[in-house]
Amino acid sequence: MKLVTRAIVNFVSIFGAIITLASLYNLLKPESSTYYIDIFILSLCFFLLSPWSVRMASGASWRPAVMLIIVSAILIPPTLSFLVALPGLIRITYKSKDNWRKYLLTFGHIGLGLAAGGSIFYLFNSDGTIEFSTPLKMIPLLLGILVHFVVNRLISFFIVANKTGKDFKKQAISMLREIHWGYLNLYLTSLFTIIAFKEIGYLALLLALFLLMGIFKSTIYYTKMQQLQNTVYIDALTQVENRASWEAFNQQMDKTPYTGTLSMIDLDNFKELNDTLGHSEGDKILKETASFIHHSLRNCDRIFRYGGDEFIVFMPHDNEAGLEFKRKMERLTGDLNEHFKYLQVSVSASTGCALYTGDDSFKASLLEADKQMYLAKAQMKLLDKKLKQKVLI
Repeated sequence: MKLVTRAIVNFVSIFGAIITLASLYNLLKPESSTYYIDIFILSLCFFLLSPWSVRMASGASWRPAVMLIIVSAILIPPTLSFLVALPGLIRITYKSKDNWRKYLLTFGHIGLGLAAGGSIFYLFNSDGTIEFSTPLKMIPLLLGILVHFVVNRLISFFIVANKTGKDFKKQAISMLREIHWGYLNLYLTSLFTIIAFKEIGYLALLLALFLLMGIFKSTIYYTKMQQLQNTVYIDALTQVENRASWEAFNQQMDKTPYTGTLSMIDLDNFKELNDTLGHSEGDKILKETASFIHHSLRNCDRIFRYGGDEFIVFMPHDNEAGLEFKRKMERLTGDLNEHFKYLQVSVSASTGCALYTGDDSFKASLLEADKQMYLAKAQMKLLDKKLKQKVLI
């Protein structure tokens, strides 16, 4: 999938170069002079608003200036609408001090959304007039905005996934959760601006810009709240849920229980590794462990760093599947131990599992999982002892 992501990102960059040259060429055509004033006003507004940005939890950026791009996709032919964004995009990319490829990627990202949304609008509305006398005449506009939104979000998804290397499913879920914050308001504002533009012209744009300021502030607040929540519930080292999150989950399960397998995972010989190789090496192993377990689980499963070198995993399932999930955790532990061998570290993992049905308290199931984990640890030590004795003989 990484190759696919990289190929898509490269395609977007190439498209960025093409649309930039094509738009500049079209600007020189005599018939384009009709739109010079619109392009100038919209591009000036975009240029001024372009630094306004909020980095969302998914890694994508939310920019209120995108509203101007959406408006331009409808008010200006697709062959010229990209020029509205060009000065602002140059400003954004220049300030980020990225290399020249980032310029093309940014141009392509915006250009593809504009081209797709504008083309759909003009496909169903060839003369480009905005008419709202009947609901049916709203369809081209709504389709154009919807297509722009889908294309824009898809490209953002691939760009962020390529940059961060995040799991596709988790990245998609993260971005989908953010749609109702900022993005939905942004596109609704764009729709109302286009509708009002027919009646009151650039006054509609001015009013929309004031509205965007409020949306911008609320989006910043939302993002900061998410960051604060991550600070409270995410372990800083391993980036999995922490003890506080576990306690909250514990309380939730006591109130609204559902069946699943609760597993306690503990690293053997971790203290010795810390003492001999240092805490920095120990931190690497903890991060490696958390990452390995995390990527072996389903989206609905939960992993917590309980403390030190102990992790808790909860996998929801039906009552009948308890044995199957216990075996799954045993296989995961075996794979993790093989991974440790590959890393050439003298650490292993022991796991204890308990089926939680909701009949007892969640803490009771944790105690059972903890007990099973220590039994597994004792068996591991006994096995090691026997192996050493055989070697001596």
